[in-house]
Amino acid sequence: MLLEKLQAFRVVYEEAVARLQKPSFRIATIGTTSSGKSTIVNALIGRKIAPIEAQEMSAGIPAD
Repeated sequence: MLLEKLQAFRVVYEEAVARLQKPSFRIATIGTTSSGKSTIVNALIGRKIAPIEAQEMSAGIPAD
């Protein structure tokens, strides 16, 4: 019984270590052109990963 619990703990522990060594997540934003989407993403992450340009950088989805 104790051995099974230790093995289960080790599996969970190793999965957690693997996730911490290579963290990833996705952020989806919706907004009009030049509304600060990249700025908020960069603020959430704490560094500049999304481009901030004076020109339009995001692609729109056409609505019929």
